[in-house]
Amino acid sequence: EIDGEQPVILVAEDVEMNMKLIRIMLENMVPGARIRSAVNGKEAVQLIEQEKPDLVLLDIQMPMMDGVEVTRRVRDMEGETARTPVIALTAGVVKEEKERCLRAGVDDYLTKPIIRDELRRVLYQYLNKKEPAEFSELKTE
Repeated sequence: EIDGEQPVILVAEDVEMNMKLIRIMLENMVPGARIRSAVNGKEAVQLIEQEKPDLVLLDIQMPMMDGVEVTRRVRDMEGETARTPVIALTAGVVKEEKERCLRAGVDDYLTKPIIRDELRRVLYQYLNKKEPAEFSELKTE
């Protein structure tokens, strides 16, 4: 992140209710964050290319292109440059799915329904590299 700039977070989720809930949690936890939405995998890849988000929350089961394929494409685009943290959103984490995601380059997981404290952990871990003031509330539990 550039100093003084709010993080850009991309949420790729095709279920509208899930999208709304995640958005509300993000707005509360990271005030001022620029939250972008994608409703399918193809849109997610385009937005990642254009926006270069600081964090991607990516539903694994999405239309047009699943989250594993989206992650592969993102990793191919990045090459050796800075790595965009990709967090898989999944309804049930079976071992095989987890391994597929890891091989594709996913950094972490959140199981649906998303638990506030788990989302807070991910935000802190992947966005809080420089510990800016706006994340101070993430540390107080």
